[in-house]
Amino acid sequence: MGRTDQADGRPAAGMSRVAGPLPLQFFLALGLGLLLLAALGLTLVFGPGSYADIDHLRHLRYHDGTFRTLPVALSPAGYQNVKLGLLALVGVLGLVTAWGFRTGGWLRQEVGALRREHRAAPSLLAPWHALPRKDKATALGLLGLLLLVRGYYLAYYPLYGDEVVSYLSFVREGPVAALSYYPIPNNHILYSVLCWLFSQLSSNVYFAMRLPTLLISTVGTALVGLLLLPRTGFQVTALTVFLFAFFPYSLFQAVVGRGYFLLAFCSQVALVAALALLNNTDRPRRAWTVLVCSAVAGLYAMPTFLLIFGALFGSLGLSFIFQRQWSQLGQLIPAGLVTGITTLLLYAPVLVVSGAGALFANGYVAPGAGSTPDLTGLSYVLRTEGQLLGAGPLGALLSVSISLAALFSSRRRRGSSRHLVFLALGLLWVPYLLLAARGIFPPARVLSFRIFFLLLPAALLYEQVLTRWVSRPAFRHPALALGLPVVAWALLGLRPFHQRALLEGQRNARVASTYSWLRHHGARRVLTLHPHYQLYLTFFSQQDRANLRVDASRQPGVSYDYQLTDKETSPAPPAQPALFENEDVRVKPLR
Repeated sequence: MGRTDQADGRPAAGMSRVAGPLPLQFFLALGLGLLLLAALGLTLVFGPGSYADIDHLRHLRYHDGTFRTLPVALSPAGYQNVKLGLLALVGVLGLVTAWGFRTGGWLRQEVGALRREHRAAPSLLAPWHALPRKDKATALGLLGLLLLVRGYYLAYYPLYGDEVVSYLSFVREGPVAALSYYPIPNNHILYSVLCWLFSQLSSNVYFAMRLPTLLISTVGTALVGLLLLPRTGFQVTALTVFLFAFFPYSLFQAVVGRGYFLLAFCSQVALVAALALLNNTDRPRRAWTVLVCSAVAGLYAMPTFLLIFGALFGSLGLSFIFQRQWSQLGQLIPAGLVTGITTLLLYAPVLVVSGAGALFANGYVAPGAGSTPDLTGLSYVLRTEGQLLGAGPLGALLSVSISLAALFSSRRRRGSSRHLVFLALGLLWVPYLLLAARGIFPPARVLSFRIFFLLLPAALLYEQVLTRWVSRPAFRHPALALGLPVVAWALLGLRPFHQRALLEGQRNARVASTYSWLRHHGARRVLTLHPHYQLYLTFFSQQDRANLRVDASRQPGVSYDYQLTDKETSPAPPAQPALFENEDVRVKPLR
């Protein structure tokens, strides 16, 4: 991706002002490569397996407020057809690849052109090496602080409910379940596969579930910073990256085993690629490749990336129209098709095993999901912005004020900075329009990726204020101008974050105490309607390889030892004293 001049956004020396259209063969080559990789990966998982792997999923219990099972309609004959179809697809794609790579073939030419663009690109570390020592020291100090905080909460933050569900239902059950079992959107498929790979190295749950997200967040923070550095300068880059890293939702997602940080990372890389295209990079193949690959990875991490995909491609399309770059506008179509077809192939196991309804019509994405009688589109925006920024009703006002100020300021900017603001604001606000069109109201955490695209224009405004109004060099030293706001932001967010971890730990400790009591008294079968106890008692039992069965309702022919009554739903004390009691449940005998 091309380096641009930070002052006015013009291409760097040696770059053409207007990028010519890429041949359609490039997008065919990109699509062929992605489809071949996807088909090979699916074949390696499903090819050696048997129908017993699929049949097992039919009887697998998952937890979504209570215990449930997912009907699996795929028959043994259908499973064999799927395996044959994958083998045939790999064969066809392999033959096309071999034909394209023949001497002087179109595929060989496009791969060679992409390789030349990559080799001609400046080193990713070159802008870092050019920084003054004081900038490097400040950045490394903040990075060290960030790693200390993340490392501490990686071990200190108790296992989270969604994390436990992902481990029990998708990771522990193996790659077939991770790729095809989709009873609830808790299965962030790409992340589940990564966790399964780590689980082959260690059976420790923290290692399998949390080390991948720690590595992704660490590499992602550094990589996005290096990508932004030549485009926005040190101060804007560092402020944006570190403020987002210490943003409470981001910090949570960097240490708890879920796919949210992977989604955010893909969105940020896609932004940089889109910015390169708007700046008429002389390495368009590289930029389109990064954009499409980050979109495919983001969509495979979470379908939520559709909001980012729609916002980014829509913003790119409008920008190309305004700039009259018709050839670039036309290239959005093959890029979108490659992204869509590859993603559809990757989700094919979900469609044939769990069914299309599990992906497109589950209770979290069906029209009306998350709605309440008093919730409107506007009140949803006000509520979500307030929750994300921790500012209540002032959250939306703050977001709108920064957006308007950035738009006004960008009118006096040229080139790269102007494009950056336009793309960032598109990624910030267009997701709300897409959600409104679908009529769904997801939790605030689903939209937490947007905060990066609020902090980016805010950092541009902050730099502008410093440049124009702060004249004393001491106040513009990075340790003060950058370190002070980042540390203050971190301290502001860490207090409620730590308190939340403390409360979660206390609740999990109460479940562990109850589990110990049940084990000590020889419990084999227990009943409870308490969702948290259902999930964690099952988890503790399976970790201990104990034979404790937890059910929400009586099953035919099963004799139960104890019942755990939820004190929130049944606050009245029982006629007989409970055998065991804590803040959450009472335990009474059933035999």
